[in-house]
Amino acid sequence: MFEINLLIPMMIFLIFFLSIIGVLPCLSIALIGILFGLSNIGLEIFLPIPSKIYSDLYNSQWFCIPLLIFLSNLNKNFLDSSEILQYLKILKKNNNVLARFLTLLPVNLKLTGLIYDKYKHDGSDDLSFVNSVFSKQNDPNFVFVSNQFFVTLLPPSLILILVLNTTGIIISDFFEHILIPFACYLFFLMIFFFYKIKWDNYSSEEFTEIADLEKKLITLKIFTPYFLVFLIICSVTFDFLTLLQCLCIAIVFTIFLIIVQNKNLKKILLSCFKKTSEICAVILISLVCAQFFIISFETLGGHDFIMTKLSHLELSVYKITLLILLIVFLFQLIFTWLEVCFVLLPLLLPIIIQLEMNPIWLSVLVCFCFYPKPLGTKRVKKSDFTVSILNKIIPDENFFKFIPLLIIQIIFIIILFNYYKFFINISV
Repeated sequence: MFEINLLIPMMIFLIFFLSIIGVLPCLSIALIGILFGLSNIGLEIFLPIPSKIYSDLYNSQWFCIPLLIFLSNLNKNFLDSSEILQYLKILKKNNNVLARFLTLLPVNLKLTGLIYDKYKHDGSDDLSFVNSVFSKQNDPNFVFVSNQFFVTLLPPSLILILVLNTTGIIISDFFEHILIPFACYLFFLMIFFFYKIKWDNYSSEEFTEIADLEKKLITLKIFTPYFLVFLIICSVTFDFLTLLQCLCIAIVFTIFLIIVQNKNLKKILLSCFKKTSEICAVILISLVCAQFFIISFETLGGHDFIMTKLSHLELSVYKITLLILLIVFLFQLIFTWLEVCFVLLPLLLPIIIQLEMNPIWLSVLVCFCFYPKPLGTKRVKKSDFTVSILNKIIPDENFFKFIPLLIIQIIFIIILFNYYKFFINISV
């Protein structure tokens, strides 16, 4: 048998190797965990996994995940693309800059919903809508990814809930700490996004005047979903309601609005149930696969190995925090946000606790390190082994278009990293 000095590095190397050559990340993590667990300890090492999954599934905070996904899919059916198109034409005709700036928020809602749909790697439906709304001279993929940059941090987003569940942080405390940084980040990102869109190239030839009452109804429908988000944030932050209660109320209210619009409620609900079950299945599979690796890693002394290496490096807590953020950032070049939430964060959590770091602010910084998958890899046909590897490590050909977005993101990470006490005083 290998010594621990070789065993743990081999586990880490093999999951990266298998993922690079084309094996699904969650599958490669599970295979390595099972292989090393069985060969070094035995089958009994995996006996606690069913009880761990059972306790997670019956945790009320985990139950927020399907409710959040279902609410997101409902809101995608709440507003038609044609209504957003008509509203943007009205704003352009009236030259209302502020309203156009604010309307980009519901456009983001139409693109991604209230969650971060990074599990969808094609985004074809969303991009087709972008093509219908914005000028063809704008890169639709750029518009899509630009929106994804800040929806990641929009409370309550799917990624935030998963981060909270894996770290065990209290939701209200986390919301208090992330709201001010998120608002600043959103403001500067939206300014960049607003001026990036070529409004002068936006077609208004087919504009038809509509009644004032219809304008008000469209305006109400456009801003209602974000009004729900605002109420959820306030209710959870000030402990008026739990997140689970807020999501249930928001779902009932959204269904009522859909009924008022005389839409096919049965068809919409069936579609939302189907999409919700698909995403939840992916999340559950990733969670189960991660448990095999985590329990093998912990039992074989992975945490002791990491702490020993950190003690030899003699790094300060400041530098260790920076190293953790760098690892999270680079980890996404190969793996998805599910592996970050279910594998990387649970492995780093004991280290964070032992070094007495602030887990809330470290989680906030980690959330700012998430970025859309199109930035990480180049999309090519996986026709052979070589191309499959290149697909994992070569940046996308449009990567340079997103450099300004990455610069904004990195600037805010640096600001939060160096002035977190200032944000704590504002938030608390």
